[in-house]
Amino acid sequence: MESISRLSFKDIEWINIQRKSSDEMSFLKKGFNFSENDIEECLKETIHPAIFVRADYAYFEMLFPIYNRKTQLLENGEINFFIKNNILITVHNNKLFQISDFFNSLENDEFLRSKFFQGNPVILLCGIFDYLLNSYFPMLNHMEEDVVDLEKTIFAGQEKFNTKNILKLRWNIVNFKRTIESHKNIIEHLISDGEHLFSVSRLKIYYNVLIDKLDDISKILDNQKESISALEQTNNSLVSFQLNDVMKVLAIMSVIMMPATFISQLFGMNSKIPFNSESGTTFFIVLLICAFSMAIFILYFKKKKWF
Repeated sequence: MESISRLSFKDIEWINIQRKSSDEMSFLKKGFNFSENDIEECLKETIHPAIFVRADYAYFEMLFPIYNRKTQLLENGEINFFIKNNILITVHNNKLFQISDFFNSLENDEFLRSKFFQGNPVILLCGIFDYLLNSYFPMLNHMEEDVVDLEKTIFAGQEKFNTKNILKLRWNIVNFKRTIESHKNIIEHLISDGEHLFSVSRLKIYYNVLIDKLDDISKILDNQKESISALEQTNNSLVSFQLNDVMKVLAIMSVIMMPATFISQLFGMNSKIPFNSESGTTFFIVLLICAFSMAIFILYFKKKKWF
């Protein structure tokens, strides 16, 4: 099948399955003694990463961030892993191009194959993790550029537009952070529960390198989160300030119009009051009284410097 690629070197094999369908699952059922529940899990959409260590193999599913340029939001790409004897199997929907890139690099470079295809598939697995983690930094740089652009526009009178961008950036950071934490949990479970399947001592060496890289990514995300929180507070203050200005203007206008409204209603009553006659001058007299009362309030507000 075109969706299944195989690469062997020094008795270690990597099987990369780039599509999830019944045909690929049948391949797993016929060729390997995997639990049907684990194979069925490959077809389901993973919400929470999980790991299952069986008697002769380990199965785990992980989520990796993907930046959607159209929505400007981070989405999750899923990869399912099987480790058995000297075989590593990756199952995915080819959303993460980094997997195919790494596979092609190993296929075309014997030096890289000799580096990662040795001992057992755990070293190859760590190489895949490391390659995927390196792909995070361009995404982090792009998110940092979004934060800088937001800082430049925060005082440009685009508060409503900025609010939407802030929510997007906050969601990206939270989603990214959650993904990073799940990576640590999976690696820790592999070390604690997979001792009967592979050399844990070798995994620990690579584990420390991966954890250091994950910690660096986590620190960058924490800094971005603090920046977004500060920008959000600033933007909310500007929105509140503008809202207060609008409410102030509306209040002043209603107070200015209040005496004019009262006077017009007073002279509109069907009772005998001064100037209330059918004479054409009555309208202009009432109009002058209204304008005079409004002018008094306007002068008063200006003297108080309320506007």
